[in-house]
Amino acid sequence: MSTTPVDGGRRTQRGTGTGEQPRPAAAELHATRGALVARLLLPRAREVVLKLPLVPLGALTALVAREHLPGPAELGQLLVLWVLVELLAYQARYQLNDLRDRAADAAHPESAHRGRLSFPWTPLRAAAVWGSVVVRVVLSVLLAVALPGAPGEAALAFLVLLVLVSGGYELVRERIRRAPAVDPTGPRARSLGVPVLLFVPLGYGLRVWTGYHAAAAGELPARLGVLLVVTLLATYTASVLTAWVLEATTFLGERGAPPAAGLGRRAHVALLLHHAGLLRVEGRSERARPADELVVARERPARSALDLKAWDAAGAAALLAAYAAVGVGGGADGTGWAVLAVAGVVSAAAPPVLHLRSRAGVGGWDGRPPWLAPRSLAAVVAVEVTALVVAAVVLLLHDAPQARLLWLVAFVLFQVGSTRTSSYRRGFGPLSLVRRPLAWARDRRR
Repeated sequence: MSTTPVDGGRRTQRGTGTGEQPRPAAAELHATRGALVARLLLPRAREVVLKLPLVPLGALTALVAREHLPGPAELGQLLVLWVLVELLAYQARYQLNDLRDRAADAAHPESAHRGRLSFPWTPLRAAAVWGSVVVRVVLSVLLAVALPGAPGEAALAFLVLLVLVSGGYELVRERIRRAPAVDPTGPRARSLGVPVLLFVPLGYGLRVWTGYHAAAAGELPARLGVLLVVTLLATYTASVLTAWVLEATTFLGERGAPPAAGLGRRAHVALLLHHAGLLRVEGRSERARPADELVVARERPARSALDLKAWDAAGAAALLAAYAAVGVGGGADGTGWAVLAVAGVVSAAAPPVLHLRSRAGVGGWDGRPPWLAPRSLAAVVAVEVTALVVAAVVLLLHDAPQARLLWLVAFVLFQVGSTRTSSYRRGFGPLSLVRRPLAWARDRRR
C-alpha cells in the first residue's frame, strides 16, 4: 500500500481495486483533537442542557403528588438514575446516531455549527468513538443492576425500552437513508417522514416516565403516570416539530428558486416545510420530475380558520393533559376540575386562534415562519399565562392542595413557548420565551 501527496499536504491512500480515498493531513488531525475529545466525553452537551429536567421532572411530580420528602439515600439513587439516563445511555444513543448519519450531517448547510462528527475521520478515531459507546453501555447496565428498589426497576425497564425505541427509530431513518431524493409534496415523503416524526418524541416520554416510576414507589394511580407521559410526549412533539421546521428553513433559497439539493434526502424535515406552506410545485408535467419543479414559496400563504398545524395540535394536547394531570395529582373536586378545564381549553385554543391574524392574506416572507409572526406571540403568551395565574389564584383560595402541581403547566408553557418564540430570531434556548419578546419590543421602539 502506497501514498501520494496531493492538494498541498493532503495525502490519499491507495487500496487494491477501491480507488483513492482521502487521508487527512497531520495538521488537520492535530487541529481537531479538541473536537474529538469533546465528542468522546460528552457527545451532545447541548442535549444534556435542554433535557436536563426530564428525569427530575418525573420524579418531582411523583414526590409532590405523594406529598413525600425524600431522604439522602433516595435522592442519591435518583441522581445515579439521572446520570445513567442522560450522561451514559442517551449519550451512547446519540453517538450511534451520529455514526450512522456522518455522511448526511456533512452535507448539511450548517454542518460546521451542528457539533456532529464532522472533523477529519480515521480508523483510529472511529475506534475511539465506538469504544466510548461500549463503555457507556457497560456502565449503564452495571448501574441499573446495582440500583435497588423502584429506581433499579425503572433503570432496567428504561434500558430495555430505549433499545426498542432506538431500534425503531433507526429502522425508519434507514428507509430515508436508502431512499432516493423524494418530492416533499408527495405521498412518498409522508410514508418516510411521518414515522420519524412519531418516533422522536418517545425518548422524552421515556425519560419522564423513568423518573416518575422511580419516585412513585407504586403509591400513585396509574392514570397520573399516563397523563404525565402524554403531557411530555405532546410537549416535545410540539417543540421538535417547531424546531425542525425552523432548522429546515436553512435549505431554502430565494423566492421561486429550488431549495437546496440535500432537502430531498431528509424526508422528515422536507415534509414539515411543505406542511408549513414554504414549498410548492410549479407546472407539474409528465416529463419533468417533481424534484425539478419544487420551488421556495417566500410569501405568506392564505389560510382558513380550519388550517390547524401539527405543532398547534400537539401544543394544545400538551396543555390539556397537563391541566388534567394537575387535577388527578392534586385530588381536584368538582369546582377544581371546572377551573382547570376552562383554563386548559382557553390556553389550548389561544395559539391557533390568535395566529390566524398573521396567517391570512399575502405578503413578503421576512425570514420568520408565517404561522409564528411576532405580533401574535405576545398575545398568545399573555392569554396562556393569564389562564394559569387565574386558575392558581382560584384553586389557592378554594382548596390550596389542589394547586400543588400547577407548576407542571408552567413547565409546558415555558418549553413550548421558548421554541415557539425562537422563530423571531434564529436560535434556540431555554430563555427564548423571555428574550425573544423583549427583543421584538425593543426593535419596535427603534
